[in-house]
Amino acid sequence: MNNLLAALFLQLKSVMKIYIAILFICFSATGFSQTLTVKDLQLLTGNWKGSLTYIDYSSGKPYTMPVNAGIIQAMQANGFIVMLSYPDEPKANGNDTFFISQNGKLFNGAKIVKLHRLKDEGIIITTATNGQDGNDNKKAVLKHIYTITKNSFSNRKEVKFTGKKNWQLRNEYKFNR
Repeated sequence: MNNLLAALFLQLKSVMKIYIAILFICFSATGFSQTLTVKDLQLLTGNWKGSLTYIDYSSGKPYTMPVNAGIIQAMQANGFIVMLSYPDEPKANGNDTFFISQNGKLFNGAKIVKLHRLKDEGIIITTATNGQDGNDNKKAVLKHIYTITKNSFSNRKEVKFTGKKNWQLRNEYKFNR
């Protein structure tokens, strides 16, 4: 009888571990803690000075150039307008936007796969989406890592081509104020 009870207990323990693992996966997959809010991005507003480093598609070598950004909240409560100016290449000046989906699970149209709120006010947002990259428009997963603090902001783009295991840096904006 004791052996039967011991066997049942071990089996029940194994089943409970499986249920706990399933619950953890379900909460993670639904983005339980992956909800972004406008308040998370308030630190972006203002003026920034920095650089853009990108990998030249032809040579594979990095190129860095200065860039400035002015960021304001858009009329739509869930968006921000990013005005970029390139002192050495004024023809490249332009505007961009950052938008949070209504449910807070998408940032700039890409799924938020990781969200880490920093202890000292700030946030790291990682998004991923399927797309194409390179001169030959190969299929790839496009990943952006946004790090936002009171005095620094970066946006790093990495790609992983279909069939490849490693991520490649494509470009990175780094700003300070």
